[in-house]
Amino acid sequence: MTTTTSGTGHGTGRSGNPVVDREDNRRTIPDRRIADPDRITPTPGNLRLLHEIADRLGETRPDEPIGTLRTLDSRTAMPILKRTMSDAQIQEARWYGGWNPDRDDYVRVNEDGDLEGLTRAQADQLVWTRRNDIIDAARDDQNIDAETMTTLDAMADRTEMPDQPDLDNPDREQAHGTTRRASRARNGGH
Repeated sequence: MTTTTSGTGHGTGRSGNPVVDREDNRRTIPDRRIADPDRITPTPGNLRLLHEIADRLGETRPDEPIGTLRTLDSRTAMPILKRTMSDAQIQEARWYGGWNPDRDDYVRVNEDGDLEGLTRAQADQLVWTRRNDIIDAARDDQNIDAETMTTLDAMADRTEMPDQPDLDNPDREQAHGTTRRASRARNGGH
């Protein structure tokens, strides 16, 4: 019998059959993260993983609620948006959603189908607030890879960085996001 172990020491595959073990991992790993949300902190690595999962799932399921959690870099969003929207639709969605690619770091298609501009802090706040929805959607995705699941399982082991933004205090983060955007503008947009 083969037992695979995730980064946190949990036995995750006991059947010896890789297909059965993968399905078991796809269900049990997210369930552990949802059942104990206080063990997950908003570290840069955890936020990056949540963005990656939301982006991957949002790309394949743009018309489902998970699609609204996908954030795109404003500098490179237009070709991606043009895959599913005409120029006229993009203009209308920008008008109603308030996205300005010259001002906003990121853009997302919100629940109303509008293009909403976001700072980095706002994008991080979005995935952090909706982390259980993202983890739950990952659990239900038949195509999620084993490496992503192992990384998802290790989220509880990551510790908070000293300069990590306080995502439980969005007022403080608004100032943080503005500072980063101003700094990016001073450095030529990078």
